[in-house]
This record gives sequence, C-alpha cells and structure tokens, in this order.
Amino acid sequence: MSIFTKQGIPVAVLQTSIEQGEKERNWRNALQLLEQALEHGPKLVVFPEAFISGVNFIILRQMAEPVPGPTSDKLSELAIQHSLYIVAGILEQGENRKIYDSAIIVAPDGSLIAKYRRRYLWTGERNYVTAGNQSVTADTALGRVGLLIGYDLCFPDACSTFQQSDVDIIACPASVFERLNFCAPSLALARAIDHHCYFLYSNAVGIHQFANMRYTGRSAIFADPYFLQIQMGATQHETLGRLACANDQPGYVKAELCLEELAVARRTKLPFKADAAFSLQSANPALSFQERRNSSDEPKRRSNAMVPDARSVDHVPAS
Repeated sequence: MSIFTKQGIPVAVLQTSIEQGEKERNWRNALQLLEQALEHGPKLVVFPEAFISGVNFIILRQMAEPVPGPTSDKLSELAIQHSLYIVAGILEQGENRKIYDSAIIVAPDGSLIAKYRRRYLWTGERNYVTAGNQSVTADTALGRVGLLIGYDLCFPDACSTFQQSDVDIIACPASVFERLNFCAPSLALARAIDHHCYFLYSNAVGIHQFANMRYTGRSAIFADPYFLQIQMGATQHETLGRLACANDQPGYVKAELCLEELAVARRTKLPFKADAAFSLQSANPALSFQERRNSSDEPKRRSNAMVPDARSVDHVPAS
C-alpha cells in the first residue's frame, strides 16, 4: 500500500520481450502490454531500449531505421490516440549510414519533441554503433524529462547536467544483460537520489540468441527517498524509494508521481543544488554572483497538469 493519499500523475513502464530481428512480433508484444497498462490511464509510458528490433550486430543495418521513421510514426499515432507521452528506444540509422542507439520522446499531439543518442558504449560495440555527443532534456506538460539509455546507467557523468537543469523525471529505456542488471536497480535509485527526481527504468526480458545472454527485466520506478521523507512524510525502511518493481517476466509497473510536491521540496527543503553551485563557485571564483544565483534558482515552471502526490504499486504481469 502507498503511504500517500492524494492522486498523482500516473505513469507506466513496460517490460517487453525482445526477439532479435523480429520486428513485427516485438511490436505485437509491446502493443499487448501497452493496452493492459492503458487501463490505468498513464500520462507517460516508457518502452525498453531498441524494443522493436533488439541490438544484434550481425543484422544491425537491416534493423536500423531513420527517426522520424516507421516506428516513431507508429508511436506518434499511439500518443495521439491515447493522449499520452511516450519514451521509447529505437535503433536509429542516422546521417552517413551511422547507427545510433537512440531514445525519443513523443508528445500527446504526436510530435517528436526529443531524441537522445546513447553516449556510453562498451568495447564490443564500438565498431558497430556510433556514440552520441550530448545530453538531452525536454520540457513537457508533466515536467522536465531527461533521457538515458541502458549502459549509460553505469556512468554518473551521463546525467551530470540533470541537477542544474532541474530534471523531474529521468527515463531510461534499457536492454541490459543479466550480469549488469543485478546492479541496475541500485544504480537507478542512486541517480534518483543524485538529482532529487523520479527514475523510470524500462528493461527488456528474453534471450539474445546470438550473444547467448539473457535480458532479465527488473524494470522499476524510483523516487528520491530523502524527498519522500521530508516532503511526503515517509518513514525510513529498506525499500524506501522503490515505488514499483518488476520481476523477470513480461509485464509492466505503474506508479503515480508527485511532481508538484517535488518542486516545492526543491525550493524549500532540498539544499543540494545550491550547495553544488556554491562548491563550483569555490572551485571557480571567476563565476559571478549572478551566475551562481542563476545556477541555483529554481525555475518557476510548472503546468496545471501537475498534481501533488504519488502512489506506489506492484508489478503487473502480462495477462
């Protein structure tokens, strides 16, 4: 049960089964889960990394597609139909035939409002996938969303700009193998704590037939435990901050986010952004007082769509 009583902004994280190269089957599986999740009226839904194709180096070029392209167009239709934001991972064919592991945000009007290309690549994929070169955030009616993808989760620098840019939600599509995925929930919770925000981690399940390795799910929705204590009245316990957690089977998790309360806490009770600005000034005295003040002021930006509360729920398996 939730410790919170007011209704918040509902979100859902899908945990789909990915079969390498099986685009039509992967799409059907994802659509089935989405239809189940939509029964709870989410305003934001997150799909896993490269959920339509997987990432298989042998058929990488056959699977990659442009953005905008077929998959992003389908997601736009879904966003319009159900009036929701969608974050999803797509294997992108970019300029000069370069391949990127990308994530997009689609708005309820169907527009593609952000695209992020994964910046951190592991050794074995560097000959096949090109790294992105910038972090990406997007302002939405729900709040400011920052994007990560899979392996980025291992590197705090991947979201080093998120605190100063007041990111409310970090969305992380992933297709993480079993060995790394044991640590992934702890890393995701740490990023939520680092940036006093929510973290939506959408990992795949299934077997990568060519690598002979498993995707093991454990998708989850996290919140900064300190925020939950000082603003929402939560008591300390071992799972504080873990709003909803999945197992290793296809399904989805859902929760309700209290973004307006998060904004209040940042203005009045969470000193870390201002403390970081002061520390940076100490290390770089050339910054002016106004620059320090600008870096620590909370932007007065919130939408009427925000409502002040959050509620945690359990994993919902595929039916």
